[in-house]
Amino acid sequence: MNFYIPNDPAGILELIWRKAPQMMRAGGGSLTKADGKRSENWAKRITGETKRRVLELAKTGKYTGTEIARMTDRRQSTVQALIRDAGIKVPDGRKAKRDAKANGNS
Repeated sequence: MNFYIPNDPAGILELIWRKAPQMMRAGGGSLTKADGKRSENWAKRITGETKRRVLELAKTGKYTGTEIARMTDRRQSTVQALIRDAGIKVPDGRKAKRDAKANGNS
């Protein structure tokens, strides 16, 4: 089976327009609000102000990495990487949450 892929943008958009419903029925499914939230969070660039706030919160020693991520509206991994790169030690927070859940204290 030969499949023609157009070279021009209008042809590509027309191909997508024709095939999108079939592709969605094939298992991709429609996008949800959660997908949109994840993509927004992924695309955010961390500003100098946010970096400064993350490091200030980490230096206090009062918060876990999870709490700092929640306060700054950033991903846990981003916050942990910033803190680690600055040489600051804070509890991760994810392990404590798992332990509390395992003990039934959710």
